[in-house]
Amino acid sequence: MSRRHIVLAGLAAVAALGATRHAPSTISAPNPLEGGWELINPGMRGQSFIAGGHYVVFSTRSAAGATDSATVYTVDAGAYSEADGIVTSKRTYANDARLVGQTYRWTYTLNGDTLTYHIIDASSREIESGRGVRLRPGR
Repeated sequence: MSRRHIVLAGLAAVAALGATRHAPSTISAPNPLEGGWELINPGMRGQSFIAGGHYVVFSTRSAAGATDSATVYTVDAGAYSEADGIVTSKRTYANDARLVGQTYRWTYTLNGDTLTYHIIDASSREIESGRGVRLRPGR
């Protein structure tokens, strides 16, 4: 085999290997939802953590003038996905066992470190909204 044939065979092998082993890479932008959020809604406080397609939310709601023993705690955790600007969250854990396995959908807007979310029904009508501020280390 001539040197030319060896070089051509080597180039063909490299090209074939590259085509089969290295699919074109796709660089995705970081998910702006990922991280910790301090919920800042009137009459409610809490935190939400979102990472790797999963979430957990812990919040408290108090009636005006209620004592600590009257505070209602809500815990919700599960998996989420996002498509066409709508986030779909499926509960895996909830303090109300009737909610486990149910999904809810929401949209959001970001303005700097402030997240405004809108929980929507099956007809995409807003049924609840709120805000959160991104947690920073040491906060």
